[in-house]
Parts: sequence; structure tokens; C-alpha cells
Amino acid sequence: MSAFDGPSRSSTSTILRALRSISDLSPFSYPKSIASVALIIYEALRESNANKLDAERLSTRVMEVAWTLSSSLADAGTSPSGDLARSVGQLLRALEGIANRIRRQSSRCITTRFLRITKNSGDVRLLEEDLERSISLFQFQTRLANINLSKRLMGTEDDLDGQVESLLEASRQEKKEMFTNSPLPLKDISPKIVSASKQVLPPPPQVFFGRTSYVDRVVEQVTRDAQSRVAILGAGGMGKTSVALAAIHDSRVVSIYQSRRHFIACESVSDASCLISSLLESFDITTPSDFETLVSFLSRQTSRTLLVLDNLETPWESPANRQEVEYVLETLSDIPGISLLITMRGAERPSSVVWSRPFLPQLPCLDPQSSKEAFTAISGTSEDDDDLPTLLEALDHVPLAVTLMANLAQYSSCAALLARWGEEKTTMLTRGLEDRLSNLDISIQVSLSSERLKGAPQAFSALQTLSQFPDGASRKELESAMSPSTNIHAAVSALLQVALIQYDSSDRLRVRLRVLSPIREHVKMYFPLDNC
Repeated sequence: MSAFDGPSRSSTSTILRALRSISDLSPFSYPKSIASVALIIYEALRESNANKLDAERLSTRVMEVAWTLSSSLADAGTSPSGDLARSVGQLLRALEGIANRIRRQSSRCITTRFLRITKNSGDVRLLEEDLERSISLFQFQTRLANINLSKRLMGTEDDLDGQVESLLEASRQEKKEMFTNSPLPLKDISPKIVSASKQVLPPPPQVFFGRTSYVDRVVEQVTRDAQSRVAILGAGGMGKTSVALAAIHDSRVVSIYQSRRHFIACESVSDASCLISSLLESFDITTPSDFETLVSFLSRQTSRTLLVLDNLETPWESPANRQEVEYVLETLSDIPGISLLITMRGAERPSSVVWSRPFLPQLPCLDPQSSKEAFTAISGTSEDDDDLPTLLEALDHVPLAVTLMANLAQYSSCAALLARWGEEKTTMLTRGLEDRLSNLDISIQVSLSSERLKGAPQAFSALQTLSQFPDGASRKELESAMSPSTNIHAAVSALLQVALIQYDSSDRLRVRLRVLSPIREHVKMYFPLDNC
């Protein structure tokens, strides 16, 4: 039996109750997030039109895995070590991708390809395969270490109900003390990105400040030539998706591409074959469904077509998938009349494509005035609030952090939020739904889980060290603060590639390496140097 083989289906209702308690009550980010995403998958599958037995099998598997891992993490009562935390974050990202894919697919009308295929179990099996690959990778990376997961995961079915009931009893006691309101019903939670089909594009962002110049550069590049290949890069939480959506809804882009603008959300796309499937689905190509058919179809188009691949780092990140994903990009970019616009977390473009010049710079933080305008538009706070500039400065004007803090400011003063930030840091910045668009810690953890970061083992230690310098550090200062055996150049290169650090040239006399405040505070809280 696999370490993640769970209990019989008769225990599903018990596990469901346990996951709801962990989701509601756990004070720890990872178990809470895993339980929450599992519940979202369960609810989405219940409401989907997938084959009942297939949906039940997948939801049961997800809940078993989520219960085993989240309850073990919750019982540990402490933050996991750096390696385990990155592995857990990667598995969480896989679960989140499955949830997003189910919700998007289930929201489509009955004539779409997904609802035709799920009757034959195809897509459900793909989701199951994605989950099993993620579990295998997690087991390999962690070897089920650090918090006695091996013993816990190999436990017998007879032990499960007793463990669940013990947890529930403890949760009931905590609930009396911690909560007075019921949690948000799952049925009220809707996906952030609409279906990536040719019929419907996600709408442009409604609260959008300080990006006019950058959007203009994107628009200029995708409209200038018959074939454009544009990459929007940057750290997590910078608003890359928002910039892409603003650009493709710009009147100059609409006038050229009209209905031939296709937005493919890739956060749930695990590899090249899934990317091809998503592209085929976007063009409603069903038979035969292979890459050759897609290329042939696109080659016959007589008008310019724009393909937007959002969060492309998900399928591209893994070295095992990178060559195949880059082959897909290279082939698409060679088709006359096809333009590519991609968004990727990090600072590295796929190498197989001749990208349009000049390259777009990494998407920066908001300037102070735009940050203030975005905050007040969401919160209703007066721009004259004396504490507002200090609060925004504490967030380094990172768009996701500003947005989440502004939501809190709808019912708390800036002074009160500043006080909370001093104690809680990034843990306070969440909107209930545990995904990288509504929880800052999860967004940061996605970057920390990067395969590129794992390829440079000393990079994480360098990040921990740099996080002790609020104003940044020069390479020489970083070398002095770390072990003489550390390969500083390789560590810094990896951190720059995934945009976890940046160059700060505000000091004209010397360029410094700096970690943005939200990332810095997350690392100091969850991975303090004295625990390493």
C-alpha cells in the first residue's frame, strides 16, 4: 500500500468533517491551506457534470491525501523545515491547480468540450494522474521526513476514525474560543479566472493603477509586427495577469485581433501535453486532438491571432518538462500570423523563442501614488490618512499585498493595521480563499517551491541571510555574512531568476541586492536563521 493510500470510502464523511475543522481553526498556514483547497475540490466535483463514480473517486483521493498531510502538519505544532516547506508548497500548488481546472471546466456551458469528455472519464483521469505525479514527487523529495509523516501516513484504517475524532474534539474547544461566525460557504466561492475559451475572455481589471506606461509598451509590441513574441516577467503578486488582461482589452489590440484573442490560464497546466490540450480546447478542436492538428489549424488562419499564456511558469518550471514546453512555444512562434504573449513568475524567458525587442523589464512594484490610489479605491480610506503612507511603505508597494491590506482596511483603520502588521506580518494578508491570488503567504511559497531554486542548494540560505538586511546588501556584504564555502554567484543568480531578490540601485554609489518586504518578513517568520 502506498504511503498515501487512505481509508475506505466509508470514512469519507469523517474526513470531510475533519478537513472543515482544520480549514476553520488551524492557526498554521500550510495545514489550513491544504484543507481549504481539498474542500474546494470536493465541492466543485459535487457540482460538476463529471461521471459520478469518477468524480467520487477523485474527491475521495484528494480528501484522503489532504487529511493525512494537513493533520500531520497541524499536529506538529510548528513550522516545517525549509526543504519540507518547499515540498509541501509544491504539492499545495498541484492541488490548487486541480481545483482551478475543475472550477473553470464546471462553469462552462454544456456544449463545451470538457462536459463531453468527462462523460468518458478522460479529464477526470488526467486530474488523477496529475495528483498521483505530485504525490510521488512529494514523497521522493521529503522521504516522508521531518515530522514523522512516514509513521502517520502508513497507519492502518482502524486508527483513522480515532485520530479524526480526537482532532474534532480539540477543534470544538478551539472553535468556542476563536470564532463566533460561520465560515464562508464553499458554494459562494468563485474562481478568479474565467474559462479560457474562444467565446469568453476574462474581463479587464477594474482596480488598476500605475501601469499605463507598461501596458502601452505591451500593446505597442503585440500590435507592431505581424508576429510578436512578448514576455511579461516579474515577482509573484506584481499583477502580471492584470497587465496582460488590460493589454488584450486595449482598443488598439482589439482592432487588430478582434475575436482572435485567446487567453489560456496555465496555473493548472502541468506539462506540454496539458498545454496542447488547453490550446486545442481554446479553439474547440476535438478530433483529432493532437499538436499536429493544432499547428495545421493555426497555419490555415488568414488573420492575425493572439495567444496569451498566463502563468506559463507552471508547465515550464520543471526541468523534466522544459524542453517539450519550449518546443511547443518554438513551433507556435514560427507560424505566420500567430503572436504570443506570456506571463511568467521570475526573470527568465524560455530560451527557444526569439522574443520581440526591446525586452520588457520585469514588472516593478507600484509607485507610492499609484499604490495609494489602489488602496483607497478598494478600502474607501481617505488619501489624507496620516498612517497610510507608512502602511504602504511597509508593504513595499507590492500590488497583491496592497490589495489584500486594502480589503482589511474596509473595516479597520490604517493605524490598527500597522499595529497588526508589526505582530502578524504576512499571515494577516488573506481573503479567506486559500490560493495564491488571495493569500500572500501562499503566493510567496509558490516562488519558494521553484525547481530553479532547488537547483542551487545554497540559494535559500542566501535568501535567509539577505532577509536580515531591510535596506539590502552588496555582494561583498553577503559574502561576509555567509559561510566561505558558499557559492555566492550561483545562489544570487538562482534568486534573481525566480525574482525573489532584486537589484536596488537607489544608492547611486553602489548597487545592492534586496528582498522585498513581504518576502523578507515571510522568510524571517517561517524560516528564521536560528532554526537552520
